[in-house]
Amino acid sequence: MQGSSLVGIHLEGPFLSETKRGAQSAAYLRKPDPELFERIMDAADNLVKIVDIAPELEGTAEFLRRERGKAVCSFAHSDASYEEAMAGFEAGITQITHLYNAMRPIHHRNPGPIPAGADAGVRAELICDGVHVHPAAVRAAFDLFGEDHIIFISDSVASAGAAGESCMLGGEQIVIRDGKALRPDGTLAGGNRNLMENLVNAVKTMDIPFETAVKCAAVNPAKAIGIYEEYGSIEEGKIASLAGLDAGLRLCAVWNHGRRVV
Repeated sequence: MQGSSLVGIHLEGPFLSETKRGAQSAAYLRKPDPELFERIMDAADNLVKIVDIAPELEGTAEFLRRERGKAVCSFAHSDASYEEAMAGFEAGITQITHLYNAMRPIHHRNPGPIPAGADAGVRAELICDGVHVHPAAVRAAFDLFGEDHIIFISDSVASAGAAGESCMLGGEQIVIRDGKALRPDGTLAGGNRNLMENLVNAVKTMDIPFETAVKCAAVNPAKAIGIYEEYGSIEEGKIASLAGLDAGLRLCAVWNHGRRVV
């Protein structure tokens, strides 16, 4: 039977800010390096679809000049100001990784990267698990970016969907406490829910219409990484890997490459 398909890799690091590294290990952080990225891309058989970058880092302009178009360049783990973020967007960054998290917050005099992304018209990822982003901030993101530019993600660590109380991330023990995946110092280390759970949570607790939530979880991400001709919607000729929900938004059926498995 056909198994799950790996359609792309999101490279969350190493071109990140020390200040906003979150759960990322400082030992592996690097300045933007085209040669290193090319070696990673070769090792991954060209499956890297998204590469994260903090635009304030030295070497960003050269990296974007050489590598944009080979993968989606996404703003992430950055302490950039509005101006620094806007310069990155103008140079070729077209997405924001896990909006609100690991970046400067919005301030009315120093707006930071979030309004810059909205002004630049880039896509923005959202974690709708009820832990990473408050429902009001989720709704505000839709007002800023529009539903065609929002991508739902899980940001899941290995514990998601499992019964265990801990897991490993980058060689570090991650503890699950009150539904949160935490480093030993209490820093959020990722999500503890899968994408379907986040979609349902967005609809039931954040006032996001179901049709909009599906677009943000399926259509928009497929378009972002260039696989919409095969995935992301139910159309003749596309790969029939589908999830079926009942009226209560409970998972009731799964098809994998046209074969029902649940």
